[in-house]
Amino acid sequence: MQGMEYAIGSAYELVSSIVEDPQSAGLTELKSACCGGGGRFNADGGCTPSAGYCGNRGKFLFWDFLHPTQATSRLAGRAFYDGPARFVGPITFRQLAEA
Repeated sequence: MQGMEYAIGSAYELVSSIVEDPQSAGLTELKSACCGGGGRFNADGGCTPSAGYCGNRGKFLFWDFLHPTQATSRLAGRAFYDGPARFVGPITFRQLAEA
């Protein structure tokens, strides 16, 4: 549609950048889920009411075997809202909101 403005955030690029330099993102655990039923990567059984969860969830990339933690989601929101182009394009979410 002519004149349509849009922005696409890249979760792949965001997670790749975190894996490349987790310290700059403030994360220390990139493999295991914070909430899960044990097993490899704490991903067996999913995050159920009876599942154990970590005490330092702000340091984990993944909440469960499918979802990011709140800390990761916060990083994504900031990256998509203000750029850089590696994470969002052709314009940022801020530019889209102001359009």
